[in-house]
Amino acid sequence: MSQNFRPVRLKLREAVTRARRRGEHLLSRRQPEQLSESKRRFIGKVRYGMSNGRGLSSRSRSCGGGVMTSETTKQRRQAYSLPTDWLAYVCLSGNGFFAVAVLALHLLQPERSPLNEAVSFYVHGAQGWLFTAGLLAWGGGSAALLLGLARTIRIRAGNAGLSGLALWSAGVLTSGLFSADPPGQWNNSPSATQLIHENAARVSFIALPIAALLLSHGLRRAPEWRRTAGVLYLFMVMIMVSLIVFFASLLPISDSLSPPVLFGLTERMLLAAYAAWLCAAAIGLLRSTTAHAQYSGN
Repeated sequence: MSQNFRPVRLKLREAVTRARRRGEHLLSRRQPEQLSESKRRFIGKVRYGMSNGRGLSSRSRSCGGGVMTSETTKQRRQAYSLPTDWLAYVCLSGNGFFAVAVLALHLLQPERSPLNEAVSFYVHGAQGWLFTAGLLAWGGGSAALLLGLARTIRIRAGNAGLSGLALWSAGVLTSGLFSADPPGQWNNSPSATQLIHENAARVSFIALPIAALLLSHGLRRAPEWRRTAGVLYLFMVMIMVSLIVFFASLLPISDSLSPPVLFGLTERMLLAAYAAWLCAAAIGLLRSTTAHAQYSGN
């Protein structure tokens, strides 16, 4: 039966081909503006049907691949959010370990003056290894926060802020690896480890305020950071005020090489402001990652 209709189908196909060629020939000779409105509308419908028919098969072939691609992208996003969560937890753990270590050393070494002596001097007393471990944990947690933010944020001046956070992390880790000299040696020549420790501390003390300023200002415009941006900005202001007070306590060293005034208190205030901002940034990273995972799941 189908063999009997084959010649008819071939004739119809040849007729359609000839009509199409004839139409294209006429269109090439006459501009569409010279045709009537009904003819132009009819030609537009024919052209749309031809283009739609040619694209139908390609879309049907790619439909299954598109579904598979979307599912693969969703799985990648879900797997991508897990390490970011863990990076935020590592940052919180590093900040918490450093705070607990410093508080414990205050009790283990009561002879140290929290008002006048730097926290770096705890490394020379009882259980001084706690301070070294605390600094390394703090630097590692800051580096984890750096990786988490680098994966998620896309803000203006974000690269500069992340660079400042990288310098802070490297400076804290270096300060933990190279200890300071014992207290009471302001007039003596510093050792090599003291020079490395001091320069690393200077770099880190300047780098984090810059990073906090740039990141706090940029993250205010990110929708997933709106709940945390205000807290980050508040802690950033606290950092700037504490930094000014800290540098003011160092003025006697530049004038007469005398010990600084309330150096231990101003340093602890500055370190507390640093830890508060880092913890707030880690919490904001957790919230933004959760919001991104919920959006991808929907």
